[in-house]
Amino acid sequence: NVEKISSYDDGRSWSEPQILFRAHTSYNENGDSVRVNTTNAEIYQLNNGVLIAGCNYRPAQPDIAPYAIAVSLSSDMGETWSEPRVLYEAGTNFSDGCWEPAFLQLPSGELQVYFANEGPYTTNADQEISVITSSDGGETWSAPRMVCFREGHRDGMPVPQVIGEEIVLSIEDNRDGELQPYILRTPLVDNWKSPVLGDGPQREPAHLHPLSADIYAGAPYTLILPSGETLISYQTTEGRRPQWELSTLEVAVGDSTMRHFTRATRPFDVPTDRSALWNSLALWNPNTVVAVATTGFREPHGIWMIKGHVLPARMSANQEKVRVDGYVTPREWGQELPILIGSKGPTQARAAVGTKGRILYFGAIVFGNGCPLSEDGLTFYLAAENDPNGDRKMPALRVWCPTEGEPRLSKLEKGQWVDLDMGNVRVACNVDPEGRGYGVECGIPFDLIGVHEGNTLVRVGLGLSAISEANEQYEELLVNTIADNPDTWYPVELQ
Repeated sequence: NVEKISSYDDGRSWSEPQILFRAHTSYNENGDSVRVNTTNAEIYQLNNGVLIAGCNYRPAQPDIAPYAIAVSLSSDMGETWSEPRVLYEAGTNFSDGCWEPAFLQLPSGELQVYFANEGPYTTNADQEISVITSSDGGETWSAPRMVCFREGHRDGMPVPQVIGEEIVLSIEDNRDGELQPYILRTPLVDNWKSPVLGDGPQREPAHLHPLSADIYAGAPYTLILPSGETLISYQTTEGRRPQWELSTLEVAVGDSTMRHFTRATRPFDVPTDRSALWNSLALWNPNTVVAVATTGFREPHGIWMIKGHVLPARMSANQEKVRVDGYVTPREWGQELPILIGSKGPTQARAAVGTKGRILYFGAIVFGNGCPLSEDGLTFYLAAENDPNGDRKMPALRVWCPTEGEPRLSKLEKGQWVDLDMGNVRVACNVDPEGRGYGVECGIPFDLIGVHEGNTLVRVGLGLSAISEANEQYEELLVNTIADNPDTWYPVELQ
């Protein structure tokens, strides 16, 4: 069955499952019967508030019932649903099926359903993307038409978005070997008037730096952020075992045109003998993204979600009245601590950067299960950009701030960290007496960093040292940063 659960308290609790599409028995003209399972669920809200859900009918045995795309509507925010309605039927064999419906409503009001379609190709393994449209909110539907097709290959798993005056469609494409994300485009007006056949200017790889042909990166899903940047998720074998069944969820960031995807992250910490598959992305609030996957990264195996925190491309240091006492308060740091670490274990850290006079400040709050312990702590990394070309003439620094013991200041020399005297660097740690967490504040003079008049950019990094649920020590760094490579640290503009 396809089931839906709902939350009314920001995801802290969830309802009992409600069946949207029920597995059922289908009969052919000879009286033969087959169980038809329902899969590949998708849900979408129309401009008038109506919800539309779609699924893929999959018969458990061949040659009796067709594979199909079905939809259902709800006008009361998912409390009740219409009887499922079949929009398209493909063949009765697995090799001639149809798959993965995805919805899009255009500014004109036209509603579209995209899906992968093998129905027209009964003598080979080819597959196209097709679209069905409705101009009356899903009451009546057109016949399917081709969106894209690469002869001898398998365009699959479409997800559409509207960006500016274009429809932008992500698909998986096995052009050179393994399936990988590609992006297709068409004008809003007279969209897909000519299908995208093979290579052409309307089809391009999603990644700025193309993946190796032997890397599987299938099942793409896309999202547009309020900032205008775009996200794409997919399941990949890169750096893992070559079997697609053991791939893991990865998310990359693209520009406002849904191009040049880079800065990939892996939301779930999945061992190489397990997987995170059939993922999707959703916007939880303006600063939070949710990734959902079927995964066994830890017990129990099932459908998991994880929240991702959106960092701007460049952050500005605040100018609050910071004191180095370990008490990270909203009065001093503002309500939002924009830097977040916490995907590898139960402990999380939120941090911010501030200035007062000629001192740069770090402030962080650490919280979570088993926190704090005697070996916990934070490492702050920082380096100044000393000219418009980004050259650094002052050393990159790091400050280790433990919950117990003495802090340490080090500089990076020829790839090695060398300890320095703390001098005027000030560190304070305030541990919650009930064991719920701790706060850390650190003040570092501009002169030590190499910040001078006219120099407004520093690069900062953050490392969280904590104990895992297996009682093992680990360190997690700020996303896409490398401890001994300042060029990967996060850019912060000084006020």
